[in-house]
Amino acid sequence: MDKAKATLEKLSLGKNVTLSYGGRWMGCNGRLLTLLHLPDGAWLEGAFLAQCMARVYFLR
Repeated sequence: MDKAKATLEKLSLGKNVTLSYGGRWMGCNGRLLTLLHLPDGAWLEGAFLAQCMARVYFLR
């Protein structure tokens, strides 16, 4: 199993996550940009960044 997929399942499977919006609603490709928060308030993408399984892109 892919490490990122296993991490996602470990952190979120069976939990209610909350979607929120950052400073921008749409990305360059027209997709909605959202942030995922776990029930304890932790930022899900932050866990991926901390483990070097994600990259940060700055949008202008």
